[in-house]
Amino acid sequence: MVPERMLPVASIEMRETIKHNVDELNRRGVRTLITNCGSCYYYLGMFYPVFARWLNLDYPIKVKHVTEVISELMDEGKLKLKFPVKMKATFTTHAISPGLEKS
Repeated sequence: MVPERMLPVASIEMRETIKHNVDELNRRGVRTLITNCGSCYYYLGMFYPVFARWLNLDYPIKVKHVTEVISELMDEGKLKLKFPVKMKATFTTHAISPGLEKS
């Protein structure tokens, strides 16, 4: 979660950029956004919703990482691997800034 102490220090440019991006996503009717970037996943999924609320913007967007989508498709039987993989994998991203850990 974004600490409340960060909200007032957001620069005017940052606020304008977030407002522009949120307005554009809403104008285009985006409801699910899929990204392959760990930083984008974090900021669009954790940071933007907090700032959108603070700026009184509607942000009905669910953000998913491409690995989540692939996993869902495999679980639903809509995506099958050509060769079986007999191992488990862990996805790790280092996009989280100190003090902004997901709670």
